[in-house]
Amino acid sequence: MGLTKDLTDDILTIGFGFLCAGARSVVSTLWSVNDLATSLFSLFYHRHKQNLTRPEALRQAQQDLRTLSGSELAAKYEPVLSPLLKKQGEEAEEELKLAYAALKKAKKESPDAVEELQKEYDKCFNKKQNVEKTQAQ
Repeated sequence: MGLTKDLTDDILTIGFGFLCAGARSVVSTLWSVNDLATSLFSLFYHRHKQNLTRPEALRQAQQDLRTLSGSELAAKYEPVLSPLLKKQGEEAEEELKLAYAALKKAKKESPDAVEELQKEYDKCFNKKQNVEKTQAQ
């Protein structure tokens, strides 16, 4: 478990890196997005891209995501998503346990590292809560 760097508003983002490497286009966001919403959006976008231009496929995918009902989501995607969400929950639980152990150890051995490890623990705790919230929906 490594500490992750927060999102940046730098011009040198991953999207910019893809463009410099020769990609013709990049779809990205400037903020954190729920993994489930991102996955669904990607499915919608790639389905529409087969018959529409990129901007039209992007717009239609946004519209599909906005109008997707809970019952439609459950009927079409629950059989595939349930095992994935369960796995995400287990991974989040394991990350939380590791973060807690590191925090507990740091409190005893190196108080200087406690603040950073507390942030990592809080991030893992929030991730686990988000997974649980997604599973409940």
